[in-house]
Amino acid sequence: MDVPSLMRQSARCHARRTAVITRDRVLTFAEAWDRGVRVANGLRALGVQAGDRVAGVEDNTLGAADLFLGAAIAGAVRVPLYPRNSRQSHRVMIEQTGAVVVIAEAAYADAVKDLDQEIGSLRHVVVRDHSYEDWLVAQSDVDPLVAVAPQDWYIVRHSSGTTGRPKGVGYTQHDWLVNCRNWFYRLPRLSWDSVVGHAAPISHAAGYLFLPAWLAGATNLGSNRQGGLLDDDGHVRRPRHLVEDGGHSTARRVPEDLVHDPTQASAGRSQRSAAAPRPRYRGLRTSDASADPRPWAA
Repeated sequence: MDVPSLMRQSARCHARRTAVITRDRVLTFAEAWDRGVRVANGLRALGVQAGDRVAGVEDNTLGAADLFLGAAIAGAVRVPLYPRNSRQSHRVMIEQTGAVVVIAEAAYADAVKDLDQEIGSLRHVVVRDHSYEDWLVAQSDVDPLVAVAPQDWYIVRHSSGTTGRPKGVGYTQHDWLVNCRNWFYRLPRLSWDSVVGHAAPISHAAGYLFLPAWLAGATNLGSNRQGGLLDDDGHVRRPRHLVEDGGHSTARRVPEDLVHDPTQASAGRSQRSAAAPRPRYRGLRTSDASADPRPWAA
C-alpha cells in the first residue's frame, strides 16, 4: 500500500470527475494527474531519483497541487518549507534533509535564491513564475511508473522551530496513508459530491485532507491569498457558488487563519463584530481548525 499507486488508481477510476478547483481553473482527475506526471518527469529530468528529497515553499496555488502529485509519482520525498520562515530556517530544513531540489513560488524566490551555491546537496533552485506553464507543457506526459514500497519515505515535515532549530518528522508511504485516514475518522463521510476546501497550505496540515479527498473521488478546493479564499488583507473570502452549490463539506484551517476570519465567533479567535450579520453557507458541514498535529482518532 503506497500513495502513488492509490492516487493513480483513483485518477483512473474518477478520470472525468472534478478533482481540483482553484480561483482560475477547474481540473478533472485526468487533467490533474497529467500535470502531476509532467512535474514528475520534470523532476526526473533534473536528476531526481526515487527517495530523493524535494523541498517546496509555496502557497495553495495550482502548482502546489502539481507538486503534491508530481513528487509522489516520481517517488520523491517532499520537504515542505514554511513561507513565513526566514532564509536561514529554509537553509536548515534543506540541509538536514539533504534536499536536492527546492521549488519556490515567485513570491518567495528571494528567500531561496542561490541556496544551491551554499548547500552541498542542493542541485537546483526552481522558481514557479510566469514561465511555469510553458515548462510544464514541455515535459513528457508518460507516467514513469516509479516503484515505491510501503516502508519508503513519503514526506518529511518540520516543527516550526519556535524553541530552537526546526525538527524533521518523517512519514513512510504507509504511515502517511494511515495518518490521513485517522484525520478523517471524525469528519463527515466523503462522497463524489464532496468538496474539501483548504485555507491552510496543502503542503502542511491541510495535506492530511487532500489525499483522502483524492482517493474518494471528491474535489479539493485550493484557497489562499493568491488562490481564492483569502483576500489581500488576509480575511476569508468564501466563494459562495462553490460552497453553497458545490456540496462543500470540510474546510481545513489552522488557528492563524481564524485570527483573520471575521466570520468566526469563537471567543479569543475572532475579530467579528457582534453587530455583523452571520453569513450562511448551507453546504459547509465542517470547519476543522485544529492546531494539534496529532490525529484525534487512532
